[in-house]
Amino acid sequence: MGQKILMAFVFLAIFVGVHLTGDLIPVRTPFFGVSESVWEHLKMGFWSYGITYSIFWAARRRGSLSGLFSGTLFALGAIFILYYTSLNLGALPGRLPLALDIALVSLITFVSGLLGAEAGDLADSTAASGGFLVASGILWVLLLILFIVYTYHQPPLSLFLEPAL
Repeated sequence: MGQKILMAFVFLAIFVGVHLTGDLIPVRTPFFGVSESVWEHLKMGFWSYGITYSIFWAARRRGSLSGLFSGTLFALGAIFILYYTSLNLGALPGRLPLALDIALVSLITFVSGLLGAEAGDLADSTAASGGFLVASGILWVLLLILFIVYTYHQPPLSLFLEPAL
């Protein structure tokens, strides 16, 4: 469990770095957020988890594509579910003191990284069926393509709009 907690902290640190660096770079890149939309936060989570998993894969000399795909998808799903659950419970951005708001989203990001690490580790330790690997790989590659394409051409859907505070 200690390795997964460390992985979640690394994920959080990389996510924060990707989030803050995007504001400093004047050019749109697929790696950094271009707005505060839900889609952009999921994109930052995608890259952050991929980098985190790759670091740990190299350091442990243990990992798999199935672990990368599963961990990434679980981390993104957790970000989405936990963030919107907190909103439905009244933790609206701008209504909480800034320090509490930052603590809440940091906790959500950390827990999402922890769930991603757990899913990735589970996928690494079990023999994933070929069908699962192919399906999760297709979904992962599709997300990769969409995160790149929608960086430059965002459709007029609420998922891509700045949140109304």
